[in-house]
Amino acid sequence: MRISTLVVNANWLDRQNLRAAIACDPELSLVAECDSATQVLSAIKQYSPALMFLDLQLPGLDCFGLVAALAAETLRATIFIGPQGNDALQSLRAPSFRYLESPVSSLPLTTTLQDVKSDIKRERSRDHRSSMASGAVPDKASPSPERIVIKTPGRMLLIRTEEIDWIEAFGNYVRVHIGEECHLYRQTLRDVAKSLGGSKFIRIHRSAIVNLDKIRELKPCPTGEYAVFMKSGKELTLTRKYRSHLPFFGDKTSPDNDCPVPSIM
Repeated sequence: MRISTLVVNANWLDRQNLRAAIACDPELSLVAECDSATQVLSAIKQYSPALMFLDLQLPGLDCFGLVAALAAETLRATIFIGPQGNDALQSLRAPSFRYLESPVSSLPLTTTLQDVKSDIKRERSRDHRSSMASGAVPDKASPSPERIVIKTPGRMLLIRTEEIDWIEAFGNYVRVHIGEECHLYRQTLRDVAKSLGGSKFIRIHRSAIVNLDKIRELKPCPTGEYAVFMKSGKELTLTRKYRSHLPFFGDKTSPDNDCPVPSIM
């Protein structure tokens, strides 16, 4: 499976260089380009990119707000781009993040891509081994806990897991959705997925877990993904990577459709 890649950059020359590098790499697939801050979150939600190039100088973009809103898995596959000596770039320095200086040049881009692709392959390999070991569906011998405890200022909420509609990643937290209510829970999505276990809560997206009992219907999309309509009225996305996790899909998946690369305008 090729690595779906999103380019978020307002610099025409950088976009040209990134587009050319992606086109020449048989392991990458460009799913969309964004050149404004308003397009970024909707593009991430729509395309669930495995890799993202993110311009820290994009006009109107709150880099720190975006970083806080993204799942940890997404950040590990994000390459930040900024001019040399940029304060925002320096403040984001961390071993798990990668950076390119603008204008983007060939050698550092090639080296950085090799490192990121290796990380993504290792992550996919771990996911595959986990899916094979569990038959792509969590072990029924490990049922979901009956309740989770969410601590808020001055009180503790005891929430029955059967009431939960879906859970989304929010940095080092998750948002637990119950009807129109939303509660912030201090755990990563990965940890929540492990603790819930069972066959009721299924990961449908790198940033979302759903309660199967709360799904109303699914509709296929031309991209090979599915629109997931919850009983609450919320619409989510089931990506191809997690399609086999749903028991009613089994091991069969519909063939991928050939689509032109869209540009979010």
